Amino acid sequence: MPRSILTMSTKRFFLVWILVSILMFLLSYAWHGYVLNDFSRLNYPKVIFLVLSAFAYMIIGFIVVKVVETKVYEKWFFHKPILKGVMKGAFCGVVFF
Repeated sequence: MPRSILTMSTKRFFLVWILVSILMFLLSYAWHGYVLNDFSRLNYPKVIFLVLSAFAYMIIGFIVVKVVETKVYEKWFFHKPILKGVMKGAFCGVVFF
């Protein structure tokens, strides 16, 4: 029986990457489009902004999933998953800011 090129962990990575990116994009759209009403101040077509922001969120989602997936902090915070999550989240926040 031939094995699939994409293993289960690879499939899970891509699924999580796409879901995280879509979630961040939708939250951003809700926040900037409805709460802050920023879209009314755009000087160029809204479609261009949405396509570019979707692309940006795909990149951001990839980086977030890769950082969360890494085992870099395992030996430092092995028994403290909350602290490990805070450290990874702080790293991503500083990089994206």
